[in-house]
Amino acid sequence: RGVDVRVIIPHIPDKKIVYGMTKSVCHQLSKFGVKIYEYTPGFMHAKSYIADDNLGIIGTMNLDYRSLDHNFENGVWMYNVDCLFDIKVDMLYTMAKSIYIEAASIKPNLFQKFIRSRFSEIRARVQRGI
Repeated sequence: RGVDVRVIIPHIPDKKIVYGMTKSVCHQLSKFGVKIYEYTPGFMHAKSYIADDNLGIIGTMNLDYRSLDHNFENGVWMYNVDCLFDIKVDMLYTMAKSIYIEAASIKPNLFQKFIRSRFSEIRARVQRGI
């Protein structure tokens, strides 16, 4: 619908299972127009979100069921404040140092599909609290 969605993920994982789960949805997100960047200079663990240049969140929470419902996560919600411009500039600078991932380049092979289906099953169980 014309929404510009960009996601920056780490190129260097800290936990291979989480990294595999992240990569398991990248191809599908790309097909729907989400622009995915892999941050290559080091490990990226930042959580910041900006919408319409006047709404933002920065903090420790991931946008998943476990972080939002079970874990004690923190975030600062910002609306129409000057620092959102600085956060956006930092995001753009980070994207410039990252690799843009084309949808065709992340199409999984048969082995990856099998492994990622296992990750999808694990993710579904975690979301259901099993």
